[in-house]
Amino acid sequence: RREERLARGRETPSLPAPVPIPQEWLGSSCNGDLSHASTQQPRVGLGLGTTGSGIGAFLEALAFPRWPSPLPPLCVSVVGSWTSRQPQPMQWMAGLFLCPMTVGCDGRESFQLLVGSSWDSVVYPSVDEANHLDAYSICGPDAESAGRAWRIGKGYPQAEDRATPGARFAIVAALDSGARIRLVGWQQY
Repeated sequence: RREERLARGRETPSLPAPVPIPQEWLGSSCNGDLSHASTQQPRVGLGLGTTGSGIGAFLEALAFPRWPSPLPPLCVSVVGSWTSRQPQPMQWMAGLFLCPMTVGCDGRESFQLLVGSSWDSVVYPSVDEANHLDAYSICGPDAESAGRAWRIGKGYPQAEDRATPGARFAIVAALDSGARIRLVGWQQY
């Protein structure tokens, strides 16, 4: 199905380049809990366990003007099926918000983003269960989500993003120059 959708040319993957993964995530099974993470600047891997500095390449590949400051203008949390609907803060890393997660035994998970951990400031897709290959726009922050959420593992067991029980993903949110979330995606690591 994935190849058919890409061949039609309507939809394209949401992440423009590989997402650099914080080195401390590579050896753990963390699921959004960053309390164990160091407060020092994280070393960065390229998602395959190799070290390097891929964050610049990722940010340069964004199709929109990105947030210019190294400091985050707001706080973003993930609320997902794996968090028991409790907000988990995303980690700010050189211009991106990131959060690790592990897919549960159902092979799929859903999530929304909260700005400032407020249910009045939900960021969500325009269609329910949106994934990388669906045509959608990013809505919010507001309280109008009506349950619409992104879906990791959509179509499991033939998930287009190759999600399976126990697979680890990094959820990514990128901000534009106006501090609005313009890209939401995920990458297996």
